[in-house]
Amino acid sequence: MTILAAIIRQLGLAGCITLGLLAFYEGIPGAAAIPWLSGIPVIGELTTGRVHSYATGQVRLATAELVSIAERDALVAQLALERKRAMAAAQSFDELTNRLEAQNAANDTLSKKLEDAIAADRGDDGCTWSAGDLEWLQQH
Repeated sequence: MTILAAIIRQLGLAGCITLGLLAFYEGIPGAAAIPWLSGIPVIGELTTGRVHSYATGQVRLATAELVSIAERDALVAQLALERKRAMAAAQSFDELTNRLEAQNAANDTLSKKLEDAIAADRGDDGCTWSAGDLEWLQQH
């Protein structure tokens, strides 16, 4: 106690208040080097200082915001990729549908042509052999 009284006499009340505020805001020099002191709730703020505690809190907030911005950017990029894939799939589906319709139309045309040819064929030449066919059968 006598040491405190001597310091107050030497510095005066204004000097002691200034020194106390400086220690409160900037921290106690050298005490921040002790790692376990900053973990104690009230003493930790006095050792590291209010400025450092506030700066640490702001860094923590900014880092959290940066992470959320990075996550948002990643999700936006993923969404753009999924939209691109969906557009490509829809375009492929449309192309395949058009090809299928064209193939069905061609099949219908060929079926109609075959049915017309069958209907027009009235000949009774079902199983006739030409002389060349008979000669080929004899040789083989």
